[in-house]
Amino acid sequence: MDTSRLNTTCHFIPFDRWVEENTVGIGPGLVWENVRAVNTLNASMELYDVTTASEMHNFFANNILTGNCVRVQLIKNNKQITAFLPGDGALNYVDEHDEVHVEGIGGTLGRSMGDIPGVRYKVFKVNGISLQMLVLGRKEKPRR
Repeated sequence: MDTSRLNTTCHFIPFDRWVEENTVGIGPGLVWENVRAVNTLNASMELYDVTTASEMHNFFANNILTGNCVRVQLIKNNKQITAFLPGDGALNYVDEHDEVHVEGIGGTLGRSMGDIPGVRYKVFKVNGISLQMLVLGRKEKPRR
């Protein structure tokens, strides 16, 4: 195995320098983020889709870390959980009373995975249709 390229594939700047460059003019612990677009998703509620320049899609809104997530109430035990919505624009395909199917994303130990702490589930179906097919435009969401 050729290991000569392993050290040259990623060029990360030191974290301290990154924080210094991205916190100019604001308080400690905060980082500026460029907002590309803010779109209204639902006229009856104050629900917006905020697109950031970052690939992570996480941002603070009213002092709450948000991302592509929804609150879901399980039929099995009426417990409310937070579930991740994979795919750009996936939030456009989930309405308030839709039936969604969720699956664990944390592996065998059931822990959170990725950059959203505490989120251990992801949505994979909306009203019986694959969320991926909806996002890609291959299928339409049925009316309930």
